[in-house]
Amino acid sequence: MAKRGRKPKPYVTSDGEIIAGLAREVDGRWRIVATGQRFTLPDENKAIAKFRQMTAAEKVGVPIREFKGATGTTMVEYAFADESVAWQWFAEQLAARPDYVARMTGMKQLANIDRLALPRPSIRLCALLAIYKRNCEATQKTKNEVIATWEKWFIKETGASTVADLSQEKLRAFRKTVVAKLSPATVSLYFGRIRTVLNTSWKTDDSIDVEQIEALKTRMKVLFPPSNEEQNDPHPISREDFQSLLTAAKETKTPELWRAMLLMSLNAALYLEDVCGLRWDELDLENGTYLSRRKKRGRCIRAAVLWSETIEALNAIPRRGTSPYVFVSKHGTRFNSNSRGNEFADILRAKAGLSKDVTWSHLRDGAYTAACEAQQVEEKYARLLAGHRSPGLQDRYVKRSPQAVKPATDAVYAAYFGAQLRIAGDGKAA
Repeated sequence: MAKRGRKPKPYVTSDGEIIAGLAREVDGRWRIVATGQRFTLPDENKAIAKFRQMTAAEKVGVPIREFKGATGTTMVEYAFADESVAWQWFAEQLAARPDYVARMTGMKQLANIDRLALPRPSIRLCALLAIYKRNCEATQKTKNEVIATWEKWFIKETGASTVADLSQEKLRAFRKTVVAKLSPATVSLYFGRIRTVLNTSWKTDDSIDVEQIEALKTRMKVLFPPSNEEQNDPHPISREDFQSLLTAAKETKTPELWRAMLLMSLNAALYLEDVCGLRWDELDLENGTYLSRRKKRGRCIRAAVLWSETIEALNAIPRRGTSPYVFVSKHGTRFNSNSRGNEFADILRAKAGLSKDVTWSHLRDGAYTAACEAQQVEEKYARLLAGHRSPGLQDRYVKRSPQAVKPATDAVYAAYFGAQLRIAGDGKAA
């Protein structure tokens, strides 16, 4: 049997159009695959037009004369020729008399044909980030934070590779995802970092198509921080659902980590991003307290009194080297909240049999709601637990006496485990 050659690939134009039946040789000549005919033309567009003319077989009629028939009706005489002749004639007319062609066809846009530019290939997102890395004048710390947000959140969550991929619908879905996973202040911060990359690219690199960037920035108007209404619309996790998560944690490959993360999040009203960034120097396990500053405008202080179950869970986590972070991956780096959130959805939530509507932020909402609704808890201490500004509470007072927030954490414990109950080893209330 004779060997069969490799099937020729269709030619792909510079703007991504696939031209089936046309190939380009190594020496630059064009070849019609079906007939083997070759021709030379340096201009890509003219070569494609010639290919279409050479392969068109259909006969078309070109009107050449109008006259009155015997019955008085208008008759038209046609001259039939290859379709390629008609297209060549039309191209010549369009180039020489665009106003006339526009008037005769009723397509006014054709009058501006000489001012229409071919669309440029869509800018790759990795190219924009490369320009930012090369031209950004910020500190290395700020630069690293922007790069991490762009790569681990924006590109990963949207699944986009070019500017054209970022449709308004995709951007809306991205906003919905980050609002569900991050605090309002962090959402605002991340959106700002994303825009920083875009602004740096067109301001510092003349090769960037500014029109594409401006169009994307217009579509990105849907990326706005959560409104007050969204912030004030909590979705507290139910007691039953939280208990199901604790039980499911035991069935995972890292039960100690999941258990500690769940308890710490509910105990201290933390978002997933806050849990992943938890540091050992923010914890005093001997005295059972947590003290930190929330990363938002004004750097609000936050505090929590840790439950005995939370302390036991934290003590069960092995420390990895000299890492300052509590929750560290097997590679020695702190957990990424984006990937950890995906694992929560794909592994923990699935094992617990919970609805897809349940997100990690519901743990934080549950803690804050329980503290706010408890009659014995003053509002300022509920706000302190959640990391909100608390009028009347000075930072030095909270640092000296974080135990002041104990009524709030007791209220959360009572709501989810019962006032006098401890959590049994299998994650269920005793």
